[in-house]
Amino acid sequence: MIQGTTTRPLSVTLRTLYPGAFASYQGVIFRVVSPGIEVLSGVSEDPVKSEKTEEVLDNYPELAQKVYKIIQQQVLEDTGSRLPDKPTRPIRVRVPGKVDLRLDETLENVYCTNIHCGTLWKLRWSKQKTSRGLPQCALCGSRVQQAPIFFPVIDQRSTLSVGAAGIQTGSEIQCLPNRVFFCHYKTPNGRCRAPTSTDHQCVTEFRDMLGSLAIFDPQRPIESLKIHNPDCPKKLDVPPIDVPRPHRQNDRWFSLDFPRESLNVPLTASSVVSYDEKNDPEIDEVNEVLKPLLGQFFKNDIVDFGDTKFTHMHMLETVYGYRLGNRISGVTTSYIGISMKTVLGRAIDTKGFQITIKPSIYEKIQQYRQSRNIPNTDEEILQVILHSLKHALLVEMPIFTGLDENKFHGTFEINENKEGWAARVYVYDTEDGGSGGFSTIIRNRNILETMLDDVRLRRINCPVRDCQHACKHCLYIKNCGFVNRKLHRKLLIHSGIFQAE
Repeated sequence: MIQGTTTRPLSVTLRTLYPGAFASYQGVIFRVVSPGIEVLSGVSEDPVKSEKTEEVLDNYPELAQKVYKIIQQQVLEDTGSRLPDKPTRPIRVRVPGKVDLRLDETLENVYCTNIHCGTLWKLRWSKQKTSRGLPQCALCGSRVQQAPIFFPVIDQRSTLSVGAAGIQTGSEIQCLPNRVFFCHYKTPNGRCRAPTSTDHQCVTEFRDMLGSLAIFDPQRPIESLKIHNPDCPKKLDVPPIDVPRPHRQNDRWFSLDFPRESLNVPLTASSVVSYDEKNDPEIDEVNEVLKPLLGQFFKNDIVDFGDTKFTHMHMLETVYGYRLGNRISGVTTSYIGISMKTVLGRAIDTKGFQITIKPSIYEKIQQYRQSRNIPNTDEEILQVILHSLKHALLVEMPIFTGLDENKFHGTFEINENKEGWAARVYVYDTEDGGSGGFSTIIRNRNILETMLDDVRLRRINCPVRDCQHACKHCLYIKNCGFVNRKLHRKLLIHSGIFQAE
C-alpha cells in the first residue's frame, strides 16, 4: 500500500480528502482509506482544534442544530430513513489533523494502452515508477493507465436504510474480477473454450499478466473496452469479449468507469450565525459601497435591503459523507447514523455577504406553483431558489478575484416561523478571519457592478446551452454539498429576486 499525509489547508482537505475520497497524485488515483474498519478510518483527529470547535458550539449551539437539521433532511431524501431528533448537542465535530491517503486495492489495476499488448498489471508489481507515477508496460514499454472500476448505481425504486454507522453500501466499488487477469477462454480445469481451438486444451500454467484489455474505439472508451488475448501461446485467433460485470444486487447495479477524482464528491452541511461588530472600518467601508447599489440589482419587495450586507459570520462547516457516482443515481454514504453522531468539520470566524429574503417571496412561489400545477411545497421550492442563488454568486467569485474556488463557500437557511424574514443566503471566505476576497470585490464599485450584472444577466440565463435547469456552463460548482442537485435557474428568474434587464 502507498500512503502519505496532506499539508493542504483544512478547508481544502474537508472537500477533497475526506474518507472515501478519490485524489490524484502524479497520475495515480488514490483513495482515503486505512486498514481500520471504523466509518471515519483514515483521519486522525487534531484534539486541540476539535476542542476549540466544541467551545464555539457551546457558545453558539444553533450552529450544530442547523447543520444536523440539514443532514436529517438530506439523509431522509436519499434513503427514506429519518435520523432521530437530538434534544441536546446533536453532533460531535472531529477536526482532521492528519489524513491517511492510501492506494485502494480496487484502484491499483493498470493496463497497457498499446492495443497489440493491453497487458494487465498491478501497481504493486512494478519496481520502477516513471516521473508521472505510473510505470511503463514491462512487456512492450508502452504507457499504462489505471483500469476501470465498477461503481454502484442505485435503483431509484429501492429504499436504503440507515444503520449505526450510516448508510451501508457494502464494498461500494469493485475492481475487475480476477479471471480477467488470465485468458478469458481458459477454464479452471485447464480446458480452452476458444471457438478456434481444435483440441480444447490450454498449454500454459496460470500467469497473472496474460489477461489484456483494449479500447477498440477511442471515441467510445468505456463502451468499446473489451477483454482480449492478442498473444495466445497456441497462436489462436481469440475474439475479444465484453468486460463481465458484477451481478446486480437487490437495490443496485454496477456501471463501468475509469477512476477519477470527480467520481465522488463530499456531502457537506454548513451553518452560519452572522453578527455586527461596531467600529470595524472594513465592514463599514464595504457596506458604504454596497448599500446604494442594492436597488440596481435586487427588487426591494423581495430582498430586505436593510439586512443585506457584508458582515461578520460564525461558520460551522461539516462533511457528513460522500456520494459515489453521478448526481442522479449515485450512492450516498454517510458517516453519521442512528447511534453515531460524529462528522468531520471545523468552526471559524470569517466575513461574507448576506442576502436576506422577505416573506413576500412566498407569494411569488405560490403564483409559480399554481401556474404550472407543481406538487412541491413552498419550502421545497424556496430551497431550490436559495441554492441556485448561492451557486450563481459562488461561480462568479473566483472569476472576479482571481482566487481559488476553494477560498469561497456558502450556505442558506429558511426561517420556519416566517416572521421578519423568510430566508438568508450566505457566501463567505473560507479562511479564518476572512481572506479578503469578498471585501476586495464589494468595496470596488466597478467590479461589484460587473459581477452582479453577470449574475443577473448571464449566469442565471445560461450563456452557452440554455439548459432546462442548470449545467456546468451556468450554475454547477465543484464539491457542491447537494451534488449539484436542487438547482433551477429559471425558477430563480421567476422568483423576482433580481431586477429585470
